[in-house]
Amino acid sequence: ANCRPFAEAEININLPVTASAGDDVEICSGESTRLRATGMEGNGSYTYSWSNNRTSRNNNVNPTSTTTYTVTITDTGGNCQAVDEVTVTVNPLPQADLGPDVNVCINEAVTLDPNASNGTPGYTYLWSSGETTLTASMLVAGTNMVTVTDNDGCTNVCQVEIIEPTPVTCMTMSTTDPD
Repeated sequence: ANCRPFAEAEININLPVTASAGDDVEICSGESTRLRATGMEGNGSYTYSWSNNRTSRNNNVNPTSTTTYTVTITDTGGNCQAVDEVTVTVNPLPQADLGPDVNVCINEAVTLDPNASNGTPGYTYLWSSGETTLTASMLVAGTNMVTVTDNDGCTNVCQVEIIEPTPVTCMTMSTTDPD
């Protein structure tokens, strides 16, 4: 009768899980990037669930506009969860308007100004003639291209056709006088 009633319970205390979705990323329109989640602490074995329904640690994405992705990391041993997010900023491609196709005379110099827009100002230019200035004047008949790069490193190639008409040739013909 010296028994005392008691209950015994085992309590497991799981370490908290921390999650990292990585640093925010900037890409150019049309590009893709790989997001990589990292789980830390906890029991060391994790499952991943991204807001775009991917379930692996790595998440290859190619958004068409700026998008924030959320990852939930679950410690499989203790079922503790942590959440983090990463934003992928999509920068637009620069545009250049070279105007309409151009007709020129043989050996005539042509100057084109690409009138860049749409990207982040601070544009650089590389012409098919090798020139790196805003305007190009060493262009030749045929397709001429300019690669426009904006301050974010996004590039776009624009082209214009310079048409050189066929030279007119004169032929001397002998004629006879009917008289």
